[in-house]
Amino acid sequence: SSSQKTEVQILGIDRAHFKPPAFTRTADPIVHKLSSQNRPVHNRRNTPVNNVFSSPVRNIWQSKFQSFNHMQSEMVQVLANSDDNVIVSAPTGAGKTALFEMAMARLFASKLNGQAHRGVSGVSSVKVVYIAPNKALCDERQEDWSKRLGDIDRGIVCTTITGDANATSSYGEIAKAHLILTTPEKW
Repeated sequence: SSSQKTEVQILGIDRAHFKPPAFTRTADPIVHKLSSQNRPVHNRRNTPVNNVFSSPVRNIWQSKFQSFNHMQSEMVQVLANSDDNVIVSAPTGAGKTALFEMAMARLFASKLNGQAHRGVSGVSSVKVVYIAPNKALCDERQEDWSKRLGDIDRGIVCTTITGDANATSSYGEIAKAHLILTTPEKW
């Protein structure tokens, strides 16, 4: 009947709150396309890890390599020195995981150095989420990153949350973790 109030009316919700905000144009994203035309092989340089990251953060790569490859070297300044969002599309084996590690390293380094990152200080407040297509890759990354991140700070906790995990225990693990490795169906 028309005399019954809707939930919106009972709660006193203003319908104007449902409207999306007015459109405002933002700056176009910076698109950095690498190719043999704009980055000839003879002009490419590998950036040494030590030139970008200081100890203990550079220890993340110590067991893997001493210099970033060409693609990583192109991206290192953005990832190591800014809070810009980055999307990377590159073939398998090109070094995308190391790019993710650079962004992680910047975040952990700012916490380890006592610098506030977006108004929060201390590694305990850090949450990084890595979404992989399958549990096997999550498990592989967790084993590797637990060891390598432990080389920079033993307090950094990595956890894997996948489709076969109990939801209640998952919340506790997420609360304690700094690096959360998961699959799309869980996140």
